[in-house]
Amino acid sequence: MTGVWNLGEAMKDPNHKTKRMAHGLMMLGADAGFVATGLMASLALMALTGLLMTASDTATFLVSRLYWTKLCLVALLLGNGTGLLAAERAARRGGEAGWSWLALVSGVSFVLWLVVLFFGVWLTAAA
Repeated sequence: MTGVWNLGEAMKDPNHKTKRMAHGLMMLGADAGFVATGLMASLALMALTGLLMTASDTATFLVSRLYWTKLCLVALLLGNGTGLLAAERAARRGGEAGWSWLALVSGVSFVLWLVVLFFGVWLTAAA
């Protein structure tokens, strides 16, 4: 939130506009880092609850195609989380490519989370 606020303020003031824009972008990067850390913790919690759900009814879940599809999607999310952290570091170093990569990986993360949520609900209903 602070990064967006700083960017908005930087655009209003013509004095030292480049420095203010750089500061706003760095604050936005710091906000993204905070989000990425939270996402990784959420992913760990999701893995733990998934293991507990599997242990509760192995006969149902281990033969389910939905279950294995969701597991593959979670593995993709883990890889995406690693990519998100790497993209964040690249964006902090500066350069347009780092920010473009961060935007792309963030978009993929958003879609993957929605798809995993959908498969989780579908799996619960099908069980």
